[in-house]
Amino acid sequence: MKKTSLVSATLLSIAMLFGFTSLASANSTYVIDTAGVHYYAGFQISHLGFSTMHGRFDTLSGTIKYDDAEPINSQVSITIKASSINTNMAKRDAHLKSPDFFNVEEFADITFVSTKLVKTGEKKAKMTGNLTMMGVTRAITLDTTLINIGANPFSKAPTAAWSARGKIKRSDFGSNYGAPAIGNEVTLIIDIEALKQ
Repeated sequence: MKKTSLVSATLLSIAMLFGFTSLASANSTYVIDTAGVHYYAGFQISHLGFSTMHGRFDTLSGTIKYDDAEPINSQVSITIKASSINTNMAKRDAHLKSPDFFNVEEFADITFVSTKLVKTGEKKAKMTGNLTMMGVTRAITLDTTLINIGANPFSKAPTAAWSARGKIKRSDFGSNYGAPAIGNEVTLIIDIEALKQ
């Protein structure tokens, strides 16, 4: 398939950049497959300088809106429920939900909305967008990889799969509890499958 240099901020535009154009159509909407729980939103952070703590968020949703006429207007939007944090320890999770960290009573959602995409290699790109967490919005950039786009081999449904990695500083979002013993740099890990609507 012919590759194109179209730049947009959606998973489908990544697909076009990498030559997978068969499922892209005007004004298409893809939705993260929450019914099948085909997603993962996790994080890693230094614990007291001795180990790496791993956690995840169990509830998220999102859409990928593709504008064929104006790809630059396309957009990926993800919402994570902060209260769904899971580090495999109930006591720690309760503390993470408190005002010391995520303050989920006041700030229920963590959101990411893309604003820019730049191709960096075969099936790879940098996606910039606005991350809002604990009432603070910051621009971040994620390293993204197109895993696959095509018909699901079982359901035959048009499906796109995407992976993203990045790093943020929690202090940028007003979280300083336990520093420096608890690390400031957080590694983000996002893997999703999205179904065409």
